[in-house]
Amino acid sequence: MISSKFHNVIPLRTDTRAMSCLSCEARAACLPAGMDDADCARVDQLVLQRHRLLRGEDLHQINETVRGRVYAVRSGHFKCYRLTPGGDQCITGLPGRGTLLGLEALGQERHASAATATSDSVVCELSHPRLLEAARQFPALERRLEQMLSRELARQHGLAMMLGYARAEQKLACYLLELAWGSRHRDGGRVCVELPLTRQDIGDYLGLTDATVTRQLLRLQREGALQVVRRHVVLADQPRLERMAAGKDRMPAGRPRTA
Repeated sequence: MISSKFHNVIPLRTDTRAMSCLSCEARAACLPAGMDDADCARVDQLVLQRHRLLRGEDLHQINETVRGRVYAVRSGHFKCYRLTPGGDQCITGLPGRGTLLGLEALGQERHASAATATSDSVVCELSHPRLLEAARQFPALERRLEQMLSRELARQHGLAMMLGYARAEQKLACYLLELAWGSRHRDGGRVCVELPLTRQDIGDYLGLTDATVTRQLLRLQREGALQVVRRHVVLADQPRLERMAAGKDRMPAGRPRTA
């Protein structure tokens, strides 16, 4: 079961159309992406139940028994992490709306990582064996699962590359663009994102100190690339962030760049 004793199950019998896959805001990024309403309704029938988790609650913990479940993130954000031999947190992923949680544990007896909500979230619980059986009879679902697995592999490859970057601003630009990819919020045509992690967690994810993360956010704001108010960030100059992520644009010389 979901680890947190405080989680809320949303009974399927009380679901309205507003809680179904048909009108879900994550539909374009989740399992039914690209499907018509009829096929989307077929996917909706695979949902066992939906869960609400508050920020800080666990979906599953390290060494918890794997139950053959995967979870589609309907709303909110999570951090997946392992522990180093010294007990330090090592963040391995930041799933958001439309992603599947639990794929890395399939075929294992116990979870090697934990998944914790970093904002109030809703997930849809699915049986992995039932999902695979449906995919064998449902070509559109089979193609979509392949796309999602491919995207996850590409994300892991991108993370490995990002951690190899020497410049802190390049790492941070990559992270902000990753958040922006799944955001539909706009401010005068500019993408807006909510930082789901603390500065320390962002640093853990990027291999930086929290002081460096704070310093780089302030610099990007001074340079006009961002507007930052607490956790709310407007990508004021997204093309420049994209150039920075590609290593084609650097902060002015003479300023410290990494932790």
